[in-house]
Amino acid sequence: MTKFTFLQALKDGLAGYTDSSEILNYYEELIDEAVANGEVESEFIQKLGSIEQIIRTLKKDSSFKLKVKNKENYMLSEVISQTSKGIAIFFTVIGVIVAGSVSISFISSGGISFVTYLVFLLTKDVSRLEVLIYYVSSMVLGLGLVLVGVVIITTLIRKTKIWLDLAILKIDQIIKRRQK
Repeated sequence: MTKFTFLQALKDGLAGYTDSSEILNYYEELIDEAVANGEVESEFIQKLGSIEQIIRTLKKDSSFKLKVKNKENYMLSEVISQTSKGIAIFFTVIGVIVAGSVSISFISSGGISFVTYLVFLLTKDVSRLEVLIYYVSSMVLGLGLVLVGVVIITTLIRKTKIWLDLAILKIDQIIKRRQK
């Protein structure tokens, strides 16, 4: 739905309201502000709810009507809050995927390195000390990579929910501070 059709439908639904022009101006400014902030017009209008819901809310909730008259961003703050939470979840998931990929590569490359040099050590005639040190140090490096990968994965498993909850809590605090 476009802004024009939304406002026209709202105007038709508000027929008989004495302060319908204030309400229409409020929603027009709300949509304009959202679009200016990068929202897609039709998606934002859908987030506002149906015309029937808006009219029911206006009839039932006098404080909502007062907020509209005072130009408070009633629905916009909720939309921003939900959008911020979605962004936090998105970046947390991306971070987990990246860290998980790194840890899996550590585990696989370290495991392959360890097994490869162990096989060389067991099947070759290792008579020189330098070669023995090389094989053993390569095995230790491979084992170290495996351990680092395991630590990263276990940390991700334990901490991801905590990080996500903290991010959402921080976003809620920022939004509440800006609303005051």
